Amino acid sequence: MSTSTQPFKSALRLQAEAQGKAEGKAEGEVEALLIVLEGREVEISDEARSRIMGCSDTEQLKVWLHRALRVTTTDELFAS
Repeated sequence: MSTSTQPFKSALRLQAEAQGKAEGKAEGEVEALLIVLEGREVEISDEARSRIMGCSDTEQLKVWLHRALRVTTTDELFAS
């Protein structure tokens, strides 16, 4: 019978791993959003691109991603 042991992970390490996953998810959402906008030929100003790329709130990015499917301008994308 074999046994395996799991290495100990401190709370700090677990927190860092969770933060890394969240950052990776946000980066993926940003990339998807830009791909959709570019694919739909929506003009993306430098200011809008900076705002999108600077966002790390995955819930906000999801809202924008859904809007990106139907907007024609980034002003519409950011509208409340």
